[in-house]
Amino acid sequence: MTKRCPECGSELHGGTLHSLCPRCLLTMGLASFVAVRDEIGQSASRPLMDPQVQYARSPDGTSLAYWRMGKGPPLVVAATYPWSHIRLEWDIPEVRRFLERLAEHHTIIRYDGRGLGLSEKSVSDFSLDGLVADLSAIVDHLRLESFDLFGVIDAGPAAIKYASLNPDRVRHLILWSSYARTAEYSQGTQVQATRALIDKDWELYTETVSHTLLGWSASESARRYASFIRASSTAQSVRAFMAATQHLDVSEVLPRITSPTLVMHRWQVAWVAMEASKRLAAMIPGARLRSLDGDSILPFLGDVDRVIQEIAAFTQDSNLLPSPQPASQTGDTLSHYQLLKKIGEGGMGELYLARDMSLDRTVALKLLIPAIASHRDHLERFIREAKAASSLNHPNVCIVYEIGGIELSRPFIAMEFLDGETIAAKIRQGVLNLSEILDIGAQVLAGLGEAHAQDIIHRDIKPQNIMVTSCGIAKLLDFGVGSIGEGGA
Repeated sequence: MTKRCPECGSELHGGTLHSLCPRCLLTMGLASFVAVRDEIGQSASRPLMDPQVQYARSPDGTSLAYWRMGKGPPLVVAATYPWSHIRLEWDIPEVRRFLERLAEHHTIIRYDGRGLGLSEKSVSDFSLDGLVADLSAIVDHLRLESFDLFGVIDAGPAAIKYASLNPDRVRHLILWSSYARTAEYSQGTQVQATRALIDKDWELYTETVSHTLLGWSASESARRYASFIRASSTAQSVRAFMAATQHLDVSEVLPRITSPTLVMHRWQVAWVAMEASKRLAAMIPGARLRSLDGDSILPFLGDVDRVIQEIAAFTQDSNLLPSPQPASQTGDTLSHYQLLKKIGEGGMGELYLARDMSLDRTVALKLLIPAIASHRDHLERFIREAKAASSLNHPNVCIVYEIGGIELSRPFIAMEFLDGETIAAKIRQGVLNLSEILDIGAQVLAGLGEAHAQDIIHRDIKPQNIMVTSCGIAKLLDFGVGSIGEGGA
């Protein structure tokens, strides 16, 4: 009986050891090889497995969940508040990618703080001492003699306090959009607006916070993140944390920090003003300030590659990244202006009283701060402010004389010097009376009316950007985020 190949039906000749013809054997062999090759390739490119959760115990007996993964020197990520869940965060693609990228350069240690995620929930002590004790318990449990420490937003104060107490153990301190005083964070407009929802509607609070942090266009991602917040914390735990830390201030320990420190902040972030990061960098000896592009306060969103590059370069003592130019000092000369003294600062610039040596007059000189002067986007915004303001000639708009220093990489705007105080400063001194409010309001509206007539929208009207001179004249400042329409300057 003639044998035939079951695959192609061709006749099989005698002596074959297989039930398939040579052609089908070759075809199936190649197919198997390709399948194995693809499987190996897929395995090599798959993300790291979810790390194994383990437990340590704080001195007061609180059970703390943690994991570690990666290769390289240890990097401890201080517990993030007011929500955290070290298992569920792996289901968020952006967080997973961020952690996996970090783990390429470090052994990452991540833990849930007391009252959050997989750590013990039935706790009431959210004091700074308690948070620092938890951090200490984790590193002692793992017997880490030295490590890099990463404090993100609300985790910053605990990381700062620990670093000041343990200079021999913290190799590098990294602070992301953080602060020394809670007031620098909690008094933000967005923070106050969202916190007002906690007692009224917990679910609405989580949805609003998520959309604010991730962007209102990211509907699906924001809903997923809101669910993550509700799974990792409760309204009660969030309220307890906020109450325990509302008067927190670690300013006095900042000068004691001896560990090399990197302070990072995205300059467009509205959730925490950049002034808080600049203050940290100014008060920590030798601290390095990095201002990055982007408007998300969350490090795992936006230009993640840049964030990872900054951390890796800093902790590996790399000089690959450009260093900012030296800060301007009193007595310096820029073009034909001599700096007399520093009189203020904002998110992007520092304000100096200066003397115009050509016309022998006193002016105000706004300089782009050295830490961000090399960024093209920042420079473009700076120039846009000068163009917007210089095109306006109105008694209620600060007069801009010129822009310069671009070729020297020390850009500045020269403007009229106003002897007075901002509305913010006046409010701190007491409540304005009705007649003052109406008078100032009318002047501000007149200035804005002129701007709108020239198709220029300020878009950042706030007490800090309205100056009242000693003569009672209200002046609009800082058109840095202004929008210039097609018909405008």
